[in-house]
Amino acid sequence: VSQMRSSRPISELVSFICRIFTRSNLPCKGGGHPHTCCMRWFFLLLPWAELFTLIKLGGSIGALATLFYVFATFVLGMSIVRLQGMELIGNLRQAEYGQFVSRQMLASELAVGLGGLLLIIPGLITDTLGAVILISALIQRVFAPKSVEIRPQGGEFRRGETLEGEFRNLDD
Repeated sequence: VSQMRSSRPISELVSFICRIFTRSNLPCKGGGHPHTCCMRWFFLLLPWAELFTLIKLGGSIGALATLFYVFATFVLGMSIVRLQGMELIGNLRQAEYGQFVSRQMLASELAVGLGGLLLIIPGLITDTLGAVILISALIQRVFAPKSVEIRPQGGEFRRGETLEGEFRNLDD
């Protein structure tokens, strides 16, 4: 269910972009997936749109402030990607040793990494998309139910073993 929620906005964004390009009658040749042509146009026009927004920003706040903004978002994005990369590698190592790592947690970490990558790219459009992804990942982390980790007493748990025992609810 969480995968369906997270992929729906991306699908809606791609459909929106394709509707824009379809209405404008841009030439599209070749077969394949219907979104392929739209994504080609999107990635062709994105750098120009980013350049346009940076020029407008520079005109309103000044060139030096715009360069500082681009540098600051680059440094912020690099630090986010670096920290998330190390955290993701640590979680994958834990999964390798048999500890439980939830898919939702991995998806959230990948989303934060993607948000960091979008911050690295200079421009207001990708920075806005990166901020939206980072905020949604932060909200998911804060409000997501905490996973429960079960550790056996007096030993190590190995994959394939059966845990036997009793439990009691401490909240009652």
